[in-house]
Amino acid sequence: MNSNATPQETVDALYTAFGDHHSRAVHAKGIILEGTFTPNPAAADLSEAALFSGASVPVTARFSNFTGIPDIPDTVGEASPRGLGLKFKVPNDGEVDVVAHSFNGFPVKTAAELRELLLAIAASGSNAPKPTALDRFLAGHPAAQAFLSSQKPPPVSYATIAYYGVNAFKFSNTRGASVFVRYRLVPKAGEQFLDPASLKTKGLAPTISFRKSPCASRKARSNSTGSRRSQDPATPSMTLLSRGQRAANS
Repeated sequence: MNSNATPQETVDALYTAFGDHHSRAVHAKGIILEGTFTPNPAAADLSEAALFSGASVPVTARFSNFTGIPDIPDTVGEASPRGLGLKFKVPNDGEVDVVAHSFNGFPVKTAAELRELLLAIAASGSNAPKPTALDRFLAGHPAAQAFLSSQKPPPVSYATIAYYGVNAFKFSNTRGASVFVRYRLVPKAGEQFLDPASLKTKGLAPTISFRKSPCASRKARSNSTGSRRSQDPATPSMTLLSRGQRAANS
């Protein structure tokens, strides 16, 4: 096993796991919103970045379901973790991107391990002999086991579930003090999930089956087009936190 995996190899592994649906390789179903971000004044004490200087800036958000299946039902477990991508457009300072999802953590540490996990999923269908490739992988990767087995129930909408940054960032303020942070975006009204009775009224769809499918080599796709058939597209009201401290409001 290579110590790393190229972006192309990772994208190909995603298509192998979820099938090629002529869409994004992962988080294919989503909705794009536009809004304005106004930082909390306390944010400037953590970072001297222009994003936290006090001025409001435009922000584009994309909420999404998991997998590369563009018509995956919102109410099935395979739609989690939900994704949230943010692009802040800071005048005279370029753009700032934040990638987050609704699971607090990530299943693996490296791109090579992610590719290995995806290929194991693809090779572990219902007819695969036991222990499957996925069973063997999860036995040595407890974080991946937690990722696949402890997702939250389907939320009422994209705006009623917390999101956790995938990457950590180093913040430095004007006094030269630095701290590492990982974004956490939390609904102001708290998390709200669909109970079993609500799922019945919304028509719980059959479980999605991931099957290995032929996957020709292709260039990595990075379009952000999403289906408008997603969950309630209400604009979220969230608080941006870092290390448990309120850093900014959006």
